[in-house]
Amino acid sequence: MLAEEHQDILGRFLKDIQLSGKINKIAYQKGHSLYEAGNAYLLSSTHQQYDYQIIDNYQDFKVQIQFSDHKMDYQCSCQSDELCSHEYAAFLQTLQDLSRRLQVEKDGAKKYSREGMMQRVLKERLLRSEKEKYQIDFSDNIYGEHELHTTDQKTYKISFYDFEKKIGYCSCLDYQTNKLGTCKHLMFAFNEFQHIYQNKELPQQFYPFIEIFRHPLHDYQLSWYYPNPISKEMQLLLSDYFDTQQLYKPEKMNELHLFLDHIQDYKNINIRSEVRVFIEEYYDENSLKETFQNLEFNKQLLAHKLYDYQWEGVRFSTVRKGSILADEIGLGKSVQALGAALFKMEYLGFKNIGILCPKNLRSQWELEIKKWVPLKQREHFIINSFENIKSQQKLDFLIIDEAQKIDDYDSVLLRHLHQIQFKHILLITDSKIEKSLIKFYAMIGLIDHHLLTPLWEFSYKHCLFDAQDEDQIIGYYNLENLPKRLSDIYLRREKSTIKEQIQKLHSPRQINISVALNNSLLQQQNQLSKQVLNILQKKRATNYDYLQLKNFIQELISLGRFTFGVDENEPSNPKLKEFHHIIKHKLNISNEEKVIIFVNNIKLQKQLKRVLLQERKAVEILDINQENFASKTQFFITTENLQSNLPGAQHYFYFHIPNKLNAITKRTEMLQSEIGDHSIYLLQSTPSFEDIWIHWEKNKSPLLTQLNSFLAKGLEKQNLPLRLKEELIFELKALLLPIEDEPLTNTQMNLFGELIEEKTAIQKEVKNESFYHFFEKIKQSFAAFEQLDTQTQKMIRQGKLSISEKND
Repeated sequence: MLAEEHQDILGRFLKDIQLSGKINKIAYQKGHSLYEAGNAYLLSSTHQQYDYQIIDNYQDFKVQIQFSDHKMDYQCSCQSDELCSHEYAAFLQTLQDLSRRLQVEKDGAKKYSREGMMQRVLKERLLRSEKEKYQIDFSDNIYGEHELHTTDQKTYKISFYDFEKKIGYCSCLDYQTNKLGTCKHLMFAFNEFQHIYQNKELPQQFYPFIEIFRHPLHDYQLSWYYPNPISKEMQLLLSDYFDTQQLYKPEKMNELHLFLDHIQDYKNINIRSEVRVFIEEYYDENSLKETFQNLEFNKQLLAHKLYDYQWEGVRFSTVRKGSILADEIGLGKSVQALGAALFKMEYLGFKNIGILCPKNLRSQWELEIKKWVPLKQREHFIINSFENIKSQQKLDFLIIDEAQKIDDYDSVLLRHLHQIQFKHILLITDSKIEKSLIKFYAMIGLIDHHLLTPLWEFSYKHCLFDAQDEDQIIGYYNLENLPKRLSDIYLRREKSTIKEQIQKLHSPRQINISVALNNSLLQQQNQLSKQVLNILQKKRATNYDYLQLKNFIQELISLGRFTFGVDENEPSNPKLKEFHHIIKHKLNISNEEKVIIFVNNIKLQKQLKRVLLQERKAVEILDINQENFASKTQFFITTENLQSNLPGAQHYFYFHIPNKLNAITKRTEMLQSEIGDHSIYLLQSTPSFEDIWIHWEKNKSPLLTQLNSFLAKGLEKQNLPLRLKEELIFELKALLLPIEDEPLTNTQMNLFGELIEEKTAIQKEVKNESFYHFFEKIKQSFAAFEQLDTQTQKMIRQGKLSISEKND
C-alpha cells in the first residue's frame, strides 16, 4: 500500500533528522508546538502529494510534501534555506494522518506460542544471571540449603533438585510465581557450583529433608519432594494427604491444620515459608466467607442512602480481602469504598483505614468522608498522596484511588506499594480491562500474586508484539473471557447496564473531574500569586500597579482554566492529557452517542481536535451560528454561548468553567426538558484560581461580580472593595507552594508520608471543625461589618460598640 510506504519513508526521515541534527533546535521546538496546537491543516492530497496550510503567529504558510521513487521531497512558502518549523509541523501531521488511516494489521503482529515465550523468558533470565554480581555461600550438603546474597542486601534460600536439568528451589518471589521451575538466582547458583565441581564426582549425599512446597509446574499446588527412600510410617502419612503425583488432595483442603499437626513432630520435614502463608490465607478466606455468609448489613452505618447498585459494590468490596471496583465514571465509587471501610470496621474490627490517591484528589476525599462517614469514625481514616508515600505503613484496609496510575508491573510506585503491610485492599479505577490490560495486570498483582502470573504466560495468551521490536506491545486479543476469569475480584458497571437506577438520579448529572497542574504550571502560578499579593499588600498602589494587577489576575485565571502558561512551548497540558485518558480509557461512549465539548480557546480547540483524530474519532469544530451537522460526526467542539442550535448529545464536556456565571446551571435546565440521559463533565484544575472561581460562584457570587467589574474597567485607578481584597489575599496565600514541607517531584517517593500520627490525624481534623465554623462566622461578620457606615465602624474598632450573634 502507498500509505504504508509513505509512512515508512517519513518515519525514517524524521528519525534521521533528529539523530543527525539537520533541523536546528528552535525550528524543532516551534514545529512541535505548531503541530501540538493543531495549526497544520491538510488542504488537499493525492496518492503522492500532501498540501498543508500552517497557521503561524504573524502569517500563514503553505507546505507541499511529495513522494516518488521511494523518496520524499518537500518545500515551504517561507523560502527558508534550512529545514523550517512549518515543514517539520507538516511532517508530524502527515505521519499522524497516515497512522490514523492505517489500522494495525493484527495478522502481521507477532504472536508467541507457550513454548516460544518460555524460551524467550528463560533466555532473558539467563542473560540477567550472567550480568548480576551475586555472592553465594554453599552448604556442606551439595543439595542445599545454600544462601545467595544480592547487591541490595537480600538473601534467598536455594536447594538443588537435579544437576543435569538445573532445576531446584529458590525462596524469591519470581520463583514462586513464574511457573518455570527456575529463576536467575538458581541459574547463577548452578553455574557457580559447576565451576567448583568441574570434572569432579559429586559426593554421595542424600537430599537433606522432605520438602513441602508449592509446585511451580503444577499451578503452585501444595506438593512434597524427596528423591530418596522414605520410611513406611512417613509413606502412610503422606499418602493420606497427597496423591500419586505428590500433589495435595483437593478434598483434604479443610484438613490442612490436621496435616500440620501430624507432621510437626517429624524432624526431617521442611515446610517452606510460602506454604505457611498459603495455609494462613486459606483459613482467613474461609473465616471471611463465614462471617458474611448470611449477614444482613446495617445500612444505618452510612450517613445517607445509597442506590441498589452502590450497595452491591459495597458488599462486593466488604466480603473480599482484595477487589477492584471499576465502575464507569460518575457512578459513585468513592462512597462504595467508604461503605466497605465502615462495614469492615463494624464486623471485622478494622481501625486503620488508608486512602491513597493523586494529590489533587485529597480534598475530594476529605469532602466525601465528611459527607458519608459519621463523625466518631473519621479518626480512623488517613488520606495520603501518591507523591508522598510511606511504604512501612501498617493498615487494616488500603483504598487506592485512580489505581491505573500505577502505570505498569515494574513501576517505582508499584514496588513501594508491595512493601505496605495491609490486611485488605480495594483498588478504584475508571479504566476498562480491554484498554489498560497491562495496568490491570499490575493492579491484580497487589491482590493475588498467582491469579494472572506469570507475566510471560499472560502475555502469550493476550498480547500482540511488534514484529520488529519484541518488547513493544501493539495490541491485545483473546480478552472475551478475562472479565469472567476475574469476576471474583473485579466489578464493573456501566451506565447502560443500570439505566433504570440512573434515571432515578438527578438528570442531567454533573461530574467534576479534578485535574492536577504539572510542576511547571504550579511554579508559574506560584510566581503570579506572589506578584498579585505584593500589589494587594502595598499601602499606596499606583496606576501602573493596578494595570499590572489586572494583567496578573487575568493570567492566573487563564492558567487555571486552560492549564497552559505564558510559555507557548509548554510540552504538556494537564487538562488535555486527562481528557485524552477519559476518552480512551474511562468513558464508555457508544458509536451512536454524541459528545459536545465546550472550550473558549481557539488553540485548545485545535489541540482537542488533534487528540480526537488520533483516537480515530469523527470530530468537528463548530461555528457559533452553525445549524447543519454531519451525521457521522460524533464529537463537536464549540464555545459555550448557551446557544440552542447544537446537535443532540448525551455527553457534555466543559474543558473549563465558562465565562458566563451559571452557564452550566442554565445548560442543565435546558437539558432537563430533553428526553434521554445526559451527563455533564467539568474538568477542574487544582490547586488553581479555577478552584477559587468555582467556590466563589457557589458561595460568594458578589465577590465574583466585584472581581469581574474590576477586570472589565479601563485603566483609571480604582480601589478594590475591602472584602474582595482580603479574600483575594487569603485565597492566593493558599495557592503558594509549600516548598519546604512537600517538595514537588515526579519521582515516586515512599508511601503515606504526611507526617501525621495514625491515631491523631483525623482527631485533629475533627477538633478543627469547630475552628472552621468559627472562622466562617468571622468572615460573615466581616461582610456585615463592611456594610455599616463609617461612624459605626469607627465606634466598633474603639470598643464602644460590639457585635453579638442572636440565636433563633
